Amino acid sequence: MRITVLTSPFCELPPDAIGAVERLWSDICEEFAAAGHSVQLVGKKGQTALANGERIVRTYVNGFSRTGRIAGDIVLDFVYSVRALRRIAPCDVLVCNTFWSPLLAPLLISRRFRTLVYNVERFPKMHLKLYRAVDIFACTSKAVKKALLEIAPGTVRKTVAVVNNPIDTDVFNKSSRSAPCEGLSIGYHGRIHPEKGLDILAQAVADLAASFPRLHIEMIGAWDVASGGGGEAYKRRLDDLSGGRIVWRGPISDRRELAVALSRCTVYCYPSIAEKGETFGVAPLEAMGLGLPVVVSALDCFSDFIDDGINGVVFDHRCGNASCGLGVALSRLLRNEEERQRLGDAAAARAASFSTREIARRYIELFSSMDVVEDAS
Repeated sequence: MRITVLTSPFCELPPDAIGAVERLWSDICEEFAAAGHSVQLVGKKGQTALANGERIVRTYVNGFSRTGRIAGDIVLDFVYSVRALRRIAPCDVLVCNTFWSPLLAPLLISRRFRTLVYNVERFPKMHLKLYRAVDIFACTSKAVKKALLEIAPGTVRKTVAVVNNPIDTDVFNKSSRSAPCEGLSIGYHGRIHPEKGLDILAQAVADLAASFPRLHIEMIGAWDVASGGGGEAYKRRLDDLSGGRIVWRGPISDRRELAVALSRCTVYCYPSIAEKGETFGVAPLEAMGLGLPVVVSALDCFSDFIDDGINGVVFDHRCGNASCGLGVALSRLLRNEEERQRLGDAAAARAASFSTREIARRYIELFSSMDVVEDAS
């Protein structure tokens, strides 16, 4: 099978990648190639260009930095999508991850692919109704699939499937975990943006300071607007809310370095409040793979891999005093090492089922079933 994957205009392909989508599709493409498929991976050019192999071709396209405005980003996405589509080789399956490519591909390169797949990595919005040429909508969680069918019920005539995002279980596993650092720390990695609910976490840690004087947050990720962050003003706000209890680590693109940094934390927290933005949650799943006890908000997408009280803890981010609720959950874990161990062991076992090889296998099954789906319809 010939498979082409087109990624975002705003995040570089690995090894420079910070964006989760670029990293996961690069890994999946490696598994496609290892299984004997011919693969083309198309993405933003970074500082490092990897050599092409026998079965995987990496095509680099000049991309952009985010503007901080949706309209501006959509314009840049259009320019990038045109550039990228012009460089796509004939294929059986074309997987799209940009705003414009599902619309432009049928117009510009309809004879170069057989099956058009749109990877629904962001929470569905009304523009998905326009993607009438898409054959498969690959949703990252059950919550995303439900929202897609509510927004665009016409997609029921298409193939709408749930294929979760993978993690690198060779890196994010219990054997990779280092000894925790001295004191108590709460880990987070991802974009430093208001929709991630980090103000709730900062306030909760400040409130816990009297009981845990050495408690701090290990904040890993980019805060600048160009990288999708909330900017310097938001960074200063988090410092103020936490009472200076944040250690800023910046973004870490190397997964092994990231695993080492996370594994030294006592507890991991992903307090996102993005009801219409969070689609799966690779970041907390990576922490689970390391055997960390994980606390997340009550977004529906996390239910694909977290069962409250069994392999993680869920707090109600929608209540009037969310920081208080988060503080109670964190305090319970910080005081109880046995509970942290129990949850961490269960978390690692659950995360192991989200290996890149397993997710790649599920994609191949989905692609291969298209003729059966079309005949059945």
